[in-house]
Parts: sequence; structure tokens; C-alpha cells
Amino acid sequence: MRARAFAAQLMLSVIVIGAADSARAADFDWKKFQGKTVTFLANNNPISQALLTHKADFEKLTGIALKVDGYQEQQMRQRLVTVMNAHSDEVDVFMTLPSREGAQFAAAGWYADLTPMTKNEVAPDYDYAGLSQALLKAAIYDGKLTSRAG
Repeated sequence: MRARAFAAQLMLSVIVIGAADSARAADFDWKKFQGKTVTFLANNNPISQALLTHKADFEKLTGIALKVDGYQEQQMRQRLVTVMNAHSDEVDVFMTLPSREGAQFAAAGWYADLTPMTKNEVAPDYDYAGLSQALLKAAIYDGKLTSRAG
């Protein structure tokens, strides 16, 4: 689970990397996890495609290799359930829709609360409050920020 929490924190960085150019504060260690690899199980949709346009920037900025396993929606969901039920470490970060699979994933313990990761160990200019509150609300399940939707 620690690896998943680490990966979730890194994905928050992926999500904001496009807006993070001004957040390159000298006191923030972007290379803290240099040499690590994060595997992202992605649904081939416009959201993942938008995120992945920043893949090279993320890798250059952090030194982290981002391995992407992309599938069509139904295949991605089947793959995810298989991997998670097997307690495999093949996936570090995955796409989720809490309104669809929230109850199942929460009951299985597959969600980590990302709220602390929006406050700790983030670039000083990271503007969590600037994110869409409606999208953030949609990403909360059982009181936990499970993802950053949209």
C-alpha cells in the first residue's frame, strides 16, 4: 500500500505538471524520486490523453519513468480488478470513477486518501484551491479524495 500512496502522490504531480512551470521553486526537490518507475493503468479516453501529453515533461522534471498501460474502458476495468484482486504490484496508479465503482473499490481497500498529498510534499506554488471544486467533490468517496477527476 505504501507504493500505491507514493504513486498516488506522483500522479498528483502528473496532473498538475502542465500548470507547474511557475512552481519550480528552488527549495522543492523535483528529483526526490529520480530513477523510480510508476506504472499508470489508463483508460484510453480524452482525460488520459490530456494527462499523457505531459508525460515527457513529467519524466524530465522528476527523473521518474512513467510506464503507461492503456486499454479501452471495459478492458481497463477488467484488468484493474484482476490486478487488484491478486494484490499485484503491477499497477501503481489507476483511473477511477468513484460514482461508478466507489463502493466496490472502497470496500476492497483500493482507495488511498489523497487529501494529505495535496498539502504535504508538493511544490510551494501548487494551488489545490484553484482546482474545480465540483470535480474535486465528484472525486470524493466515503470522505476520501480518491482522485482528481476531470
